[in-house]
Amino acid sequence: MATSYPHRLVRWLSDLIFPYRCIGCAVHLEKSYLCNDCVAKIPLRMRLECIGCRRTTPGGITCPDCKHDYAINRVFIVSDYHDSILAAAIKTLKYKFLPELSAPLVALATRYIQNQSALHRIAFASEEFLVVPVPLHKRRENWRGFNQAALLARGLADRFRLEYAENLVRTVHLPPQATIKDRGERFENIKKAYACPMPEAALGRNILLIDDVCTTGATLNECARVLKNAGAASVTALVIARG
Repeated sequence: MATSYPHRLVRWLSDLIFPYRCIGCAVHLEKSYLCNDCVAKIPLRMRLECIGCRRTTPGGITCPDCKHDYAINRVFIVSDYHDSILAAAIKTLKYKFLPELSAPLVALATRYIQNQSALHRIAFASEEFLVVPVPLHKRRENWRGFNQAALLARGLADRFRLEYAENLVRTVHLPPQATIKDRGERFENIKKAYACPMPEAALGRNILLIDDVCTTGATLNECARVLKNAGAASVTALVIARG
């Protein structure tokens, strides 16, 4: 993907003015913005919960009370957005145009998956997931220069040797979900915002849907609904942080 001019300009100025330093502890690094020690300090979530009501559920499945509202079968949440290092990493990745920060976040998610596999016998590789990122609208992706969810999804697909496909597209440009505080408005705002251009690729597949942050789950839910309408057998969501 070609890098946008604003992105290149910000990167050039950033490299000129700011040397590589860890955003957590400010130690000088070699072509990285988050050191291993700070990544290790980010607490992993061990509790698995329903995406809707946030009650503890086995395997992170959507509970019976929320099933009628959510198309997602289960959700895995790596950590919490209120952790200062993690929040800084995600914001810096997205708003300071530093795609290198996806690598330590993939490493964090990998550690989380390995821990969950050991605790709950969840074998990601054996489920033969098709890994799909939550897409950005082309206007926003061109402005940023990349889709952070795609960087995370591709990194995890490579790490666990899973098939990767950008099998969702954002069809309309809408206000970011983060700017909307009301839960109901978030669900309404995102309706019909996505499409599955290759339904045959999703047919009968177990999808692993990847995004950076989840709050109400409205975006993940709309993506899951589209994928299931295209014939997906199940949709499991994995996010780096929950707000």
